[in-house]
Amino acid sequence: MDGLYHEMPSDEAWNVFTKWEHRSKDTVAFRKIYVDMAGGDVMAGLLLSQIVYWFTPAKDGANKTRWYMGSKDDPRRCRSILKHRADWHDEIRLSTRQVDRAMKVLSTDCSLINVKRVSYHGSQCHSIWINMPNFIASWNKHCDED
Repeated sequence: MDGLYHEMPSDEAWNVFTKWEHRSKDTVAFRKIYVDMAGGDVMAGLLLSQIVYWFTPAKDGANKTRWYMGSKDDPRRCRSILKHRADWHDEIRLSTRQVDRAMKVLSTDCSLINVKRVSYHGSQCHSIWINMPNFIASWNKHCDED
């Protein structure tokens, strides 16, 4: 029986924790549909969820993305995010290996995002943008399943 029962924290400690839990901003909006869209891969779904976060407007309607792929006169020009592989750990706690694998799932296996390695201020990072036609088609397909 040892180890099955643990001493409960004091009511005061539990109250401090629950207050922190309610006011903490250390959260990620994670919609289950993104896992479905990523072929059932939870890590790829988590990464997709965060990529979608960056592409959705802020509460004031402003774009969160500040980078564009393509020249100004290219009709295919689109908004993009620039991220170092290690940046994802700060945001969603994925290691660089997990990010690499999840990006492969999302870009190659599911064709939901496009990824291009670029140099930015002398350092290598990824330019990432959503493949909108495929993303919306997959979203519609999985919304219909709910």
